[in-house]
Amino acid sequence: MTTIPHTPPARPQAVITPVGQSAAASLPAPVPMSITAADVWRVIRTNLLLIIVFLIVFAILGYAANVVLLRVYPRYTARGLLQIQTTVLQDPVTDKFYEMTEPRLLTEQRTQAQLLQTEYLFSTALKENENLRRTGWFQSYIQRDPTGRTPDRPDVKEAKEYLGKWFRVRPLTDSALLEVSFTCSSPKDAKVVLEELVRVHIERQRMVAAERNVAHNQALTRMKDTIDQRLAALTRRVRDRQAMLAQKGMGEVGVFSSKEAELKALVEAHLKALGKADEAKNALERVTAQLARGETLGEVEKAVEMDPTIATLVREVVSMEIQRDSKIDSLGKGHREVEALNRMIETAKQKLESRREELRSRLRNQFLDTLKGDAAQAAADAELIAARIRDLKNELADLGKEVANLRVDEEEEKQLREQQQQIANKLRDLGQIQSAQSQSKIEWAPNGWPEEPELPSFPRLKYTLPIAIVLGLALALAVAFLREFMNETIRSPADIARVGQLALLGIVADEADDPQASGAALAIFDAPHSVIAEQFRQIRTRLHHAASLDTTRSLLVTGPAPQDGKTTVAANLAAALALNGRRILLVDANFRRPDLHRIFDLPNEHGLSDVLLDSSKLAATVRETRIPNLSVLTSGPRPANPAELFESHLFADFLKAAAESYDHVVFDSAPLLVVAEPGAMAARVDGVITVVRAHEESRGLLQRMRDTLRQLKARNLGVVLNAVRGRAGGYYRRNIRAYYNYQG
Repeated sequence: MTTIPHTPPARPQAVITPVGQSAAASLPAPVPMSITAADVWRVIRTNLLLIIVFLIVFAILGYAANVVLLRVYPRYTARGLLQIQTTVLQDPVTDKFYEMTEPRLLTEQRTQAQLLQTEYLFSTALKENENLRRTGWFQSYIQRDPTGRTPDRPDVKEAKEYLGKWFRVRPLTDSALLEVSFTCSSPKDAKVVLEELVRVHIERQRMVAAERNVAHNQALTRMKDTIDQRLAALTRRVRDRQAMLAQKGMGEVGVFSSKEAELKALVEAHLKALGKADEAKNALERVTAQLARGETLGEVEKAVEMDPTIATLVREVVSMEIQRDSKIDSLGKGHREVEALNRMIETAKQKLESRREELRSRLRNQFLDTLKGDAAQAAADAELIAARIRDLKNELADLGKEVANLRVDEEEEKQLREQQQQIANKLRDLGQIQSAQSQSKIEWAPNGWPEEPELPSFPRLKYTLPIAIVLGLALALAVAFLREFMNETIRSPADIARVGQLALLGIVADEADDPQASGAALAIFDAPHSVIAEQFRQIRTRLHHAASLDTTRSLLVTGPAPQDGKTTVAANLAAALALNGRRILLVDANFRRPDLHRIFDLPNEHGLSDVLLDSSKLAATVRETRIPNLSVLTSGPRPANPAELFESHLFADFLKAAAESYDHVVFDSAPLLVVAEPGAMAARVDGVITVVRAHEESRGLLQRMRDTLRQLKARNLGVVLNAVRGRAGGYYRRNIRAYYNYQG
């Protein structure tokens, strides 16, 4: 037993992430479970044989089903066309017809379609139509008593249910037609039942039309009675109006003209009275204006001068002025007698002016009063004449209304007598009109009568066979995709992407698909021009971009389960790095099933187990290979406690010693999810490469491995999808063929 020192802490790992991103963000996110067009084509291509078998089998089954159904359950469909009568009688009095508008025609089509499928029509036809009751179809619904104790009774309910299902009516667009059809097992019965159902409906329509004609007769009779009553009342009213007008003289010649002449004379008198009133008013306004301006009135002044007192005073003043002038001539102006005469003259003049003013004021007021009286009288005379004119006009208007009403009543009486005569003629001719026109809104269309069907409507091979083929195709695809969805194995990079948070380093084809690399464990060296060798070189390139190889010195190659090709991948990857000019140490860390010594044909008496216990033996234990820059350290004897060795500081010392002599150390280890050693190593190496074998390991297993590495805080550099098999016409097969064609 080897004493294991205490376990040192795991080496801190440097995670390389792009600038500006976190470590979690640098990993690809899980891709939801979805299917693309490429996946669909892959599934179809993979299951093509299954699909073809299903199609052939279902085609045969479809043909056989058509034959069986034709014998056991044949169906014949009789079809006919009904036509809507688009010319409709609108007014039975005036024989006015009109053509249905398109909206009205569509409504009528739907209405007739509903009426043809009513339970009342089915019940009436099944109970009353003997032709329909004699058909074999109807006889199949008769419940017979073999003992003869009870009478045979038809099951009308089931027959109506069958009619509701198989008697169909379909309006034909852009036409006035309805397509009617009936389906049953007998072609003759299909024709008879269809004809009788339509006949019952048309007879019912005719009966309704007859009832409508009776209603028309009744309506016309009621209209005639109403017109007779109105005409009698109107005749009495006309006679009363004529008597009243005759009483007022309207029946005598010239009376109406004399009233107009009187009205004309009154109008002329009214105009003259208005003129006089205007003149009096204007005179009053003129005098009032003159007085307001302080002017004298000629009429008043003339009357004042004609006053006797004024005339006397004027003569006295003139006489004294003559005496004064005489005295002046004889005595001089300053004589006292002359002055006395001047004073007397002045006094007489003052008295004269005072008298004039008094008389002027009184005469002026009298003159104004006279003008006002004249204006008022003229206005009163004009108003009196206007009142008479109004009365006469009202009288004439009333007489005119009576005459107009009489004319209206006479015209209405004339129209009513004409309508009375029209209705009498219509009642006389209505029977002929009704017999001449169609009594139903719907009739059989020309050439629309149903014919006895010659070919069955069901089954039809042209329908049965395609349906069977489609069902077979659908079932085959369902089985194919069910197999696809139930297959949890990893087959393509898309499956790795669905696991999520795992980078794909590369894909390695299956050896059977690469003729150059077949049987070569070290394909990158033994078959350098093969597809597999090229794929390992691509993995080396992607590894260089996934992690800086200057800092990533130790690499662990592991997988989730045994037999996934970890050893082959580790050997070829180490050889690829060595061929790139780096000094590589390939270490077989799988103590359970070591295999590197077989690949490189090396002895395995000493190896990693010895070096872990004594790191000084590293140089003596390492073996050189035929590949330049590649050295191999085999596993050596299996220790009793391999997991404890990898968890101890001995493994850390080994890593340190190997790093001094080599650029990279690549470990081939056991499956991570099977034994404990890879988990102990994963936390101490610089990076872990996961190898997954296609079509062997499930997505769930890979997810467990991803989560395990995350718990161990190991740096997962990516996944290598190994042993990917190409299929005929598939993507990988085309890639392999394209590669070799390109190589020439």
